[in-house]
Amino acid sequence: MNKIKKIEIKNKKVYLVLESMRKTLCTVANMLYLVMFAVLTARTFLSTTEFNIPWRVLAQSDNVWHQTAYMLLFSPQIVLAVIVIFQYVFSGNYNWKEYILALIMGFLMFRITDANGGSSLLAYVLLALGARNFSFRTLMRIYFPIAVGIALVTVAGSQLGWVENLVYAAREGRTSFGFIYPTDCAAHFLFLGLGYWYIRGKKLHYPEILVFFSLGLAAWFGCKGRFSTVLLMLVTVSAFIYLSFLKRVKNPQRWDQIWSGIPSKVLILMPLLCNLGVHIVSICYSVDNKFLTWFDSVLNGRLSLVKKGIEIYGFRLWGRNIPMTGGGGGVNMPSKYYYIDSSYMQVSLLYGLIILAVVLVLFTMACLYARREKDWILLLVLSFVALHGLFEHHAFQLAYSPFLFAAFAKGEQAHGFGKRVKMFLKKTEQS
Repeated sequence: MNKIKKIEIKNKKVYLVLESMRKTLCTVANMLYLVMFAVLTARTFLSTTEFNIPWRVLAQSDNVWHQTAYMLLFSPQIVLAVIVIFQYVFSGNYNWKEYILALIMGFLMFRITDANGGSSLLAYVLLALGARNFSFRTLMRIYFPIAVGIALVTVAGSQLGWVENLVYAAREGRTSFGFIYPTDCAAHFLFLGLGYWYIRGKKLHYPEILVFFSLGLAAWFGCKGRFSTVLLMLVTVSAFIYLSFLKRVKNPQRWDQIWSGIPSKVLILMPLLCNLGVHIVSICYSVDNKFLTWFDSVLNGRLSLVKKGIEIYGFRLWGRNIPMTGGGGGVNMPSKYYYIDSSYMQVSLLYGLIILAVVLVLFTMACLYARREKDWILLLVLSFVALHGLFEHHAFQLAYSPFLFAAFAKGEQAHGFGKRVKMFLKKTEQS
């Protein structure tokens, strides 16, 4: 009997040691994920500004640490993949359906080439897969201060002469406020407004709605970014209506019942509907169609450019290398301008239909997460991201939109990462 007890005690000690090792490795992986998330957020956001940062010096240096830093900043795919694998293996939360889906997504994403920014899309999806150990609100509380801080420094710097403020002659002068292109600046205004609404949530007050309206005015009178301006005005109206109805329906359960019906079901389909709509319009575009020709002129030729890409390159399962030259970074437009602005069409033509399916699954999962958590503001925010992706290319870029990371995020009621770290440190001190 004593021998059996000794074996049980020994097995228990081995289990405790292994469990402690698992938790330690999981904690380290989570910490590394947050560091990479914060660093990549800052680096990608800075890449949309006119700040002249000599990143290449790191790559050209003989110092191994400098080269490693450059690799982590601009080619983080392998490191992110290792971190995500450690997160999944040592998490202790084994959801095999989620594991299989993440494995399939990861494998398919690694099939795309590095051409045309494929590596950045891969990094984006890997960060989304690694969000499973955090609530999405935790990630946004890291992302938002970084993004706002860099944006404020950029805009202020453009007015104080710290950074070049590009002014384009079109539309009576379009200002970029220190960013590489006015449209990109307007998109930042939109997504920062959406981030502010999400973080404030139900605590938002009527005067704060002026934030969205002010950003809309800046996007219109400064950047002349028409589509982002329209969406910001819609955000202003939506926030006002949402807040008004929230004040009237004081019963939270009744509020959730209203949203759980048709409104949330329609909003969940927004990514799929927007993707389908822009594909149909782009394929059907013809110079003989007067309405689509007029619509194309309103969109500054976006439809005709996409149609040209469809006719020359066509749709493929894995996409192909399409040379694209935009107008960012200088006021002189290139002689051979060609750029696909729609987020959906860009993924479809450059990376292929399979990768487009991966992105749409990720997008839909984020919407389902919002509905499951009864986070109706997040669901509205995701709908605006879906609309933005119709005619602009920022919807799946970390510098603008981290909202798809909600796809694999934990619910608000789950134990936060900080609590697990404190518990781990407490156990370490006791031992």
